[in-house]
Amino acid sequence: MTIPANRVYTSFGHITGSSVYHYGSTFDRTLAITGVVTSNKPEWLHDDIADGIDLDYDEHIADCEVCADDPDDCSEAPIERGTTLIGGWKLVDGQYTPDTDSEYSAIVGEMYCQVVHSKRTVRRALCSPCFPGQADLDTPGEYLAFDLPLDMYGADDTLDPYFTVVIPWSDSPTSWHPTQKTGPFATLTRGAFATEEQAHEWARAHLSSQPYTLRRFTLADY
Repeated sequence: MTIPANRVYTSFGHITGSSVYHYGSTFDRTLAITGVVTSNKPEWLHDDIADGIDLDYDEHIADCEVCADDPDDCSEAPIERGTTLIGGWKLVDGQYTPDTDSEYSAIVGEMYCQVVHSKRTVRRALCSPCFPGQADLDTPGEYLAFDLPLDMYGADDTLDPYFTVVIPWSDSPTSWHPTQKTGPFATLTRGAFATEEQAHEWARAHLSSQPYTLRRFTLADY
């Protein structure tokens, strides 16, 4: 097997151009990926859950003879909600599919909410192996991810500003520099630092005194 010359190995797998291999899942880093957030973080999430599609209940009524006549008379229907689809969904050949014309589409489980489509995207870090090929909406980073509408989080539930190091192409690159001289990956961002000084310290330690700039992200940038 021939290994591409531009492949960069990481702690989670490897990156080859725009293709990212993350714990067994491959995605194109130029496109938005599913964002994951704990279900208790968005302040207004449960308002949409109440109007969502309960998949466990749907499965039950599809197989229940009592429900076929009158679901209200069924004593065996699930009492607690199971996995729930919220936002915009449509049925295609008997399967629920995200409605890409809607504001957002998400899957809510017992602990986590996975945003599989949204008109709002953010830059976040990748998840742990529990969610391969998906982004952690609680952690700033460089990967484009779908997120819930901002007003679902509530006014006070926002990420603090952070700093990232912007690294241009170099003729004498380190392992942190871009591997492509032109195109969308001729400049890369590295890190999500709490302070400007921490970002400068990292750059001085890793970029061999080569040029870089810092970018400060705030809520307005999301």
